[in-house]
Amino acid sequence: MTREELCDALHQLAESGRIRKEELDAVDEEKIWKFVESPLAKRMANGTVKKEQPFVMGRPAKDVLPDATSEEMVLIQGIIDAYFEEKDGLVIVDYKTDKVPYPGGDVYLKEKYHRQLELYAEALSSITGKPVKATYIYSVRMGRTIKVTGV
Repeated sequence: MTREELCDALHQLAESGRIRKEELDAVDEEKIWKFVESPLAKRMANGTVKKEQPFVMGRPAKDVLPDATSEEMVLIQGIIDAYFEEKDGLVIVDYKTDKVPYPGGDVYLKEKYHRQLELYAEALSSITGKPVKATYIYSVRMGRTIKVTGV
């Protein structure tokens, strides 16, 4: 995809009514382009990307909530932003737009979302029957991929 094709695709979304003009005006094309040019996006382009995979699973409260000691089951539901398959396993991508401290944004996001991505990996493995080999955060604000687990 070229930058011009990206711009055309965004305008096509507005023309088709999939997004409003106000939403298009709020899009930072530079940030999207930075992602498109990233090594992670290039990996994603080599396979079939699945987006917005919902899941629901039960876990003991003590395994999910920081101060819980109960074995009582709690339901966890979520939506995995994107994942794709490589020959040796699945790769999860979670997009984040958090404002992050500088320096240290990578560490901040990794610590904040590590457990969430562990649960996503567990759920996706259960849904697909395939191993999750890696999880990544793509920080839109920083324009950077952060490896959370795997390769």
